[in-house]
Amino acid sequence: MLRTTERLDEGHVRLYRRCDYFLKKMRSRLAAGLTRATGVVATAIRSFRRDADVGGGSVCREATASGADETADSAASRILFISHDAWRTGAPMVLLHLLRWLRANTDIPFEILLKDGNGQLRHDFEDLGSVSVWNSGGKEFLQERRISLIYSNTITNGDVLDQLDPACPVICHVHELDYWIRHRVNPDHLRQLQKRTRHYVAVSHAVKRSLVANQGIAPANIDVIHEFIPVDEASCDEVQAHRVRAELGLPPDALVVGGCGTTDWRKAPDLFIQLAGTVRRRRAELGNRAHFVWVGGENQGPNFGALWHDVELSGLADCVHFVGTQANPSPYFAIFDLFALVSREDPFPLVMLEAASFGKPVVCFDGAGGAKEFVGEDAGFVVPYLDIEAMAAKVLDLLGSDELRHRLGAQAREKVRRHHEVAVAAPRIAALIQRFAGESERRMDRQHV
Repeated sequence: MLRTTERLDEGHVRLYRRCDYFLKKMRSRLAAGLTRATGVVATAIRSFRRDADVGGGSVCREATASGADETADSAASRILFISHDAWRTGAPMVLLHLLRWLRANTDIPFEILLKDGNGQLRHDFEDLGSVSVWNSGGKEFLQERRISLIYSNTITNGDVLDQLDPACPVICHVHELDYWIRHRVNPDHLRQLQKRTRHYVAVSHAVKRSLVANQGIAPANIDVIHEFIPVDEASCDEVQAHRVRAELGLPPDALVVGGCGTTDWRKAPDLFIQLAGTVRRRRAELGNRAHFVWVGGENQGPNFGALWHDVELSGLADCVHFVGTQANPSPYFAIFDLFALVSREDPFPLVMLEAASFGKPVVCFDGAGGAKEFVGEDAGFVVPYLDIEAMAAKVLDLLGSDELRHRLGAQAREKVRRHHEVAVAAPRIAALIQRFAGESERRMDRQHV
């Protein structure tokens, strides 16, 4: 009789725990419905504080950052998004676009972990949810939260993943190609990432081929989802465009070849300078009408000095312009007549999509990454790898024909709108997240039964 009572008591305890768990889960889901509205309020508060220049420093910002999710119950299962940093470069920008869409269009609760807390986009991430900066003690980090899925944005976060709960599934969004992976990613971190990752999102077919051929990833474990941008941000009024042309000293009839990116070896600003020299040499009658404007990267210091040395000795100082990083690059894209993508390696550059969204045709190199997948035969031209003469010829074709330039530019704009708008790509990522997070939640539920 005593043993029967003990069994009954144990059963009641087990039932109580199970009911308590599911009641907390239901409460957290109801609370999640308030998350988006609370996030809007948090963003408005932050904007007011910035406009009013209210003090408080980083402590004030951290408090505001957590506001978007402060209504969520601690039992809520969330997605943990990991960004390697918060600088205004491709991968963090894509993650920011994705999180904004998730916040506005879904009830998926999430928080953000920055491996490196530096960068211009940190405040933008804080507007969307709770932001933490990585330090050691990963298991304790997850124990304080109910994380059903980790979304690693870039292939460089293996050292962080290695310290987090090995039972939590990982999706890795790969924005890198072979050169960067081989020479810039720590091999130990890469092994740690591969050990933990259940599924991969590749930003182009070129990236998928690289992962299969060079990293041994099974093709079935990789989804190709091309990079994306918010197309509605591609706008610039005439006043801004006129101001930029005046600042650069461009003549009224100037034809502008645009380039954009950091000023490193992969993005190849040195080839942009060579392109300018080749175009001028082959079509001298253009005179000072042809100008070459590079947005992004350094425009001072010793590394930039090496580039400008080439510009001056090539006699191009009157037509080549490096304007540095711009918080709002739209007026520069607006004045381009075409976009020259001279990258040696670029998985699927956002700057290409941004230029195309302004109706600019793109000229790129074959074999340099995923740009060919976008440009095709109707949004610009693809030329042999590092063939500056061939690229110059296509640039001159475009500069010499308003009809060709406008037709290919319009088709490039339409491609972005149809295939690379956030609202087109983000739902595919959301479906992957829900699939793997759902499997994880069911596993966690069984552990509480």
